[in-house]
Amino acid sequence: MRMNRWFSADAHYSHTNIIKFCGRPFSNVWEMNEQLIANHNACVGLNDEWYHVGDFSFRGSTGKTIEILKRLNGKKFMILGNHDKAIKDEEVLHYVEWVKDVYDLTVQDHTVRGKKQLINLYHYSGRVWNKSHWGGWQLFGHSHSGLSEPDDLLAIDVGVDATARRLSTDGILRPEDYRPLCYEEIKAIMAQKTFKPIR
Repeated sequence: MRMNRWFSADAHYSHTNIIKFCGRPFSNVWEMNEQLIANHNACVGLNDEWYHVGDFSFRGSTGKTIEILKRLNGKKFMILGNHDKAIKDEEVLHYVEWVKDVYDLTVQDHTVRGKKQLINLYHYSGRVWNKSHWGGWQLFGHSHSGLSEPDDLLAIDVGVDATARRLSTDGILRPEDYRPLCYEEIKAIMAQKTFKPIR
C-alpha cells in the first residue's frame, strides 16, 4: 500500500480564543478539537506521514496534548511553533517521530522519474530558504492566512485556517475544510505559480 504525506499547521488544539480570532466556524473548543481530529483522520491513513508545521496546541497540558496525539492517524513529525510548549515535553516525544525547529524534507516524486522535491518546513514564512532558487518549496504556518502568497515564491501557508479559506469557493468557511493538505494537492498549487527554477 502506498504511503501518503500530509501537511498542516496552526491547529491550536484547546485554544478557545482562536475560534474568535480566526473566525473558525465552531461553537466551542470541544467542538473544534473533535472536528479537527475527525478531519485529520478522514485524510491521513494509519501508515501515512503527517508533518505539522507549528502551533499544535495552545498552552495545552502535556496530558491533553498526548491524548489528542494518540487519537490522530499517521506517523507524526512536529515542527515547533511559538505556542508549542507541551510538544517539547519529554513525555510527548514518545508519541511523535521527532520534534524540530526547521526541517528540509526530500520527497521522491513518483510521477516524474528521478525527480526529487525539497520541501523546507518552518513555522515562519521566509523570502528565501534552502534551494528556493532551484525550485525548493517552503511550507509554513503562523500567519493564519494573513499573508499573501506571491506567485513568484514556491511557498504556501499550510495552516488549517489557510486551507479552509483555500477550499472555500463561496467565502463560507466549513468545519470539514480545516484539514491537512496532501503532497499532490500542494504540488498542484505550486504548479499554478509563475516561478521558474534557475538552471
